[in-house]
Amino acid sequence: MRKYGSDFEKDMGIQSYGTSTSFSHYRLLNSGKRLAEKEKYSLPSMNAGIKFTEKYSKLLSLFIERIELPDYVSISLDERVPNKVEVTFDVDFPKMIMSQEYKALSSGNLLSSLKKYLENFGGVEFGNPNYGQVQMNGKKLNYVGLDEWVKNVLNKKLKKEIKSLSPYSKYIHSIRFDVDGGRADMKIIFKDEFRWNLRKEVVSGIREYLTNLGYNTNILRVDS
Repeated sequence: MRKYGSDFEKDMGIQSYGTSTSFSHYRLLNSGKRLAEKEKYSLPSMNAGIKFTEKYSKLLSLFIERIELPDYVSISLDERVPNKVEVTFDVDFPKMIMSQEYKALSSGNLLSSLKKYLENFGGVEFGNPNYGQVQMNGKKLNYVGLDEWVKNVLNKKLKKEIKSLSPYSKYIHSIRFDVDGGRADMKIIFKDEFRWNLRKEVVSGIREYLTNLGYNTNILRVDS
């Protein structure tokens, strides 16, 4: 190593000790790590080729139930390559905004809860699939039925009825809508000349109207 080690590091593009010919245990470990990082050498895979979803097929549904998801959220797992799992969180949007209780939703938090439960109670190891571990990634929340609800309910019904709720509704310029984190926000944009002290009254009337239709205004929120 003293004679050829430095030249080898230089040829491999992993030189970090200059021309020093001293090779400690730490230097050897570091050189091996840098070889792997630069993909100059690949370690043999410890992946047995058995899919995680097949191995845990009988227990996955039980584990998913135990993380106490709202009844409008479901989980699907896609494993095209053994031990590389993509997790999708489907949110039934119409059911969500009618739900009696609001719960903040985050793809990252939901994935973390699932992985923690699988680690603690299923003995699953997460990491590099080449080492026999499971790589699990989550996609952003998929709001099922959102586009249809916006098109057929919000645009065709709610917006029209909101603009006829009171004499002051004529001062509504537009209604903006956004969905994030397990909530939907309906923002009422008023015309500039409409008095500020009356805007709260209009917004309160819209909330009452939505509540009477069965919507949870802590989830389908209205503000200006």
